[in-house]
Amino acid sequence: NHTGFASPTYDSLIEAASTADDMQSRFSCFQQAEAILMDQAPVIPIYFYTSLSLVHQSVKGWYPTILDHHPYKAVYLEE
Repeated sequence: NHTGFASPTYDSLIEAASTADDMQSRFSCFQQAEAILMDQAPVIPIYFYTSLSLVHQSVKGWYPTILDHHPYKAVYLEE
């Protein structure tokens, strides 16, 4: 947090998202937190990183992740 941004509501939503039991609740918390960020605008996004991956159907255990980090120990080939 290099901006110095502070919001108790935002922080509680991020905490709730990290402990949510289901994806719908987690998504809802992140949407509300994102709305706070967009409303208060502590940062101005000017670039978004993108990543494209073409994975052969015989590759198993590979799943897209938010940070594009993959636990390759779980990846294997299926004949």
